[in-house]
Amino acid sequence: EADVAFAQVRAVAPSDDYLRSTCAVHCLGEGRFAEAERLFRAARPEGGNYEYDVIFGYLAGLRRGAPDRAWLRQERLAGPGWPAPIRRYLAGEIDRAALLQAARDPFDLRTTEQQCEAYLSLGMVALAAGDKEAAQREFENCVQSGIVGFIEYDLARRELASLRGADQPSPSPSPSAVAAQADERE
Repeated sequence: EADVAFAQVRAVAPSDDYLRSTCAVHCLGEGRFAEAERLFRAARPEGGNYEYDVIFGYLAGLRRGAPDRAWLRQERLAGPGWPAPIRRYLAGEIDRAALLQAARDPFDLRTTEQQCEAYLSLGMVALAAGDKEAAQREFENCVQSGIVGFIEYDLARRELASLRGADQPSPSPSPSAVAAQADERE
């Protein structure tokens, strides 16, 4: 139903970057990772959410087993502000603790919002590494933020529902092992 609605609106506004991004998030939430990645990669660098499009495009590639760190490391994304720490974590430049520290903001609500975003990325990396237990903890942290208006909150809820329907977690490589494997593929 949503796919039909997106197609109808895209026919009227084919170059609307916000619509493309919204459709990509929908595909990511539905587990259609290749389609989501393709839509995120179609983002224009001058777009207001470009850095998030790159982050989510990387996460979609990670979930389908083919993360593209070269795309993630683009120089035009080198700004120090948020969400650059998420990109830096995904690129293997900082660890979990540094990401969560970077999510702190002098304004309490902004800290909670940034932590919501950070926990989703941490959960996606853990899930891609096969560590369902850690992924569940990170997704639960994301949902516990209570930032219901963020796409990260909804995606974490979907991942939790999927995990709760899955088998019990088994020991698996850490997120850093997934990052090392990604480096080997480059």
